[in-house]
Amino acid sequence: MLLFVVYINDTDEQIVSKILKFADDTEIYHIVQSPKDIETLQSDLHRLVEWSKDWQMLFNTDKCKVSIIHILTIPWME
Repeated sequence: MLLFVVYINDTDEQIVSKILKFADDTEIYHIVQSPKDIETLQSDLHRLVEWSKDWQMLFNTDKCKVSIIHILTIPWME
């Protein structure tokens, strides 16, 4: 297990969004308040995919989930 943790330790080096790692699970999240925030999150997701390809450790897309939580309507999201 320790070698696995060392192996995945650099996943968040160039990630702007928050990233959580536990065992073999990874979560990424970002508070979206503008279109720029959407671009940032998407860019971080692309970086994670590139990292997974470089290290030949692809994410299990069957386990991937998206959660959207919002409290009020934001005009630019409509």
